[in-house]
Amino acid sequence: MHLRQMSTSSMSSIAWGLILALCVYDKPCESQALNKAPQFLPGGDMARFSLPEDTQVGSVVYQLRGIDSESSNVHYSISGEQFTVDRSTGVVTLLRTLDREDTDLIEVIINEGISGSEPNTVSLRREISVIDVNDNAPLFNDRPYSFVVPETTRIGAILYSNVTLSDADGGVNSDIMLTCVDHGDDVCQTFDVAPEKIQEGQFIGIISLIKPLDFEQYSSYTLVLRATDLASDPSKRLTAIANVAIEVKDIQDQAPIFLNSPYSVTTAEGSPPGTSIFTVKARDGDVGDPRKVVLSLEEDHLNYFSLVPVESPGQDSVVTTAHLVTSNNTLDREHPDILQSGGIYTFKIKATEMINNEVPGDETTSQVIIVITDIDDQVPTFNQQSFDINVSEDIGVDTPLPGLNMVVDDKDVGENSHYSLKLRDVENSDGVFTIHPQSSLGRTPVVIKVADIKKLDYDVTDINLRKMVFDVIASMKGEKGKEKEVSSSRVTVHLLDANDNLPQFALSSYRFRVSEDVKPGKLISNLSATDKDSGNFGKLSYAIKGFGAEKFSTDPVHGGLYVAEKSKGLDYESQISYSLTFEAHDGGGRVATVNLFVEVEDVNDNTPVFEESKYTRTVREGATSFEPQLFV
Repeated sequence: MHLRQMSTSSMSSIAWGLILALCVYDKPCESQALNKAPQFLPGGDMARFSLPEDTQVGSVVYQLRGIDSESSNVHYSISGEQFTVDRSTGVVTLLRTLDREDTDLIEVIINEGISGSEPNTVSLRREISVIDVNDNAPLFNDRPYSFVVPETTRIGAILYSNVTLSDADGGVNSDIMLTCVDHGDDVCQTFDVAPEKIQEGQFIGIISLIKPLDFEQYSSYTLVLRATDLASDPSKRLTAIANVAIEVKDIQDQAPIFLNSPYSVTTAEGSPPGTSIFTVKARDGDVGDPRKVVLSLEEDHLNYFSLVPVESPGQDSVVTTAHLVTSNNTLDREHPDILQSGGIYTFKIKATEMINNEVPGDETTSQVIIVITDIDDQVPTFNQQSFDINVSEDIGVDTPLPGLNMVVDDKDVGENSHYSLKLRDVENSDGVFTIHPQSSLGRTPVVIKVADIKKLDYDVTDINLRKMVFDVIASMKGEKGKEKEVSSSRVTVHLLDANDNLPQFALSSYRFRVSEDVKPGKLISNLSATDKDSGNFGKLSYAIKGFGAEKFSTDPVHGGLYVAEKSKGLDYESQISYSLTFEAHDGGGRVATVNLFVEVEDVNDNTPVFEESKYTRTVREGATSFEPQLFV
């Protein structure tokens, strides 16, 4: 009986001990003090925090700092895939490249907590501003640029406003200054360029006239524009160049001109009536929209001569031609007026424009001198022996070669100043260009136009095809009417590259199989693209986009697909495949993309595990089962 009571007493003591242990270790007793939450310290909670977009991946960018009033150890965490934080120290490190042009505000949630039997956490939502840096050059859009301007356009007039520019940066980095690059031809003294801001990073270039135009002096210009952004650090400002082809349109502002003046010839006295002395040719001085010209004689007081109009089939209707012939009044050198002038007889030929073929308009006169001297001792000559010009490969068909100001001049008179012009291929120019005019008299500007744009291709394997050389040949009629080459000028055309090719991938899509145990930084494929353009237009950069892209990386310059070095690697049990987009950007802003499909292969990398690391139950003495039941 005594032993049974002792056993009951012992059992009671054990039960009270278990209850006490549960009070201490399992649940807080009512008398236990309240567990307070930790707090972020000022300057350690990412308030008003910002980062430049060129911050290097892997850089320490911030340190979270907090405190727990109960002196417990705090730990930190941060949401998203842009940053990582050291759990213990609060040091925040950048994981992924920043690009303000893609994302200018990053939202994260930072957490501060304490460990123990009663975890307690405080969370704050923060917005991190990405600060712009000047990493995008201005871009000329919708090229090529060209326009036609009448030569009578008033000074100050706006000529062209279709030059569109953009800069992907922000703030002052996206403001653009537009200037003219002086390369001769008086272009920067003739035209003014100015940018007009539409919105941040969007501008139009306005071209206006600041000096009178003269078609007869310059029939075309090439205006070179330089766009420079206004980054606060002048040494980091970026630029872009574009050409504007300007054609000057001829307007009725010139009097008629004689094509073969001055007129000075020899004829014997007593020449029979109807003897041809020379031929007169005249046309409107405006070559763009010429009027008909009528010829007449003035101050022929002795009526020695008359004009006989010439209308030859197929003759250029712009040019008026007439023969000066002797009249029925026989030439008499002994006439007192002629003797007094030393055997010289002078008078004038007048060329008059006809408005609508009826009303007389502007007129020009040319003096005629009948003398006993004149020999054909002049040949047509060019204003330069050679011309070297640059032409963009995207020039349009039938467009005059910009910057080519060629003039042919024969200082003889009459038919003696007639010559023919043709092109002769020297290197790669056969059939590419045409010449205008093909024949002329006296002084004539020469225009070379593009006939076959298919041969103007900078993106060729043989770089020698980027240069074209031809001769402009001037010929005169020699003995028996045969053409004789008398002078020439060589033209060398250098093709300039235009950004007319997209980057190209070898396949339309790519599929890869990667084992889940591959190490971070491992190369999966030497994936890259090609671009036929040259220079900066052919320089490529690469990027990976898509859900799960943080698991992979690429070399921005050389391409390739890698397992990201700073990732935790691939895990078949977490994600078995990835569908990504691989981008190739060229230096002119053109982008090509290709789809990537990466399949993760499973490996035997998981051992069996218990759901709990420790199982605990309380059982009364003598019981045969756990209450509640214990499952492992």
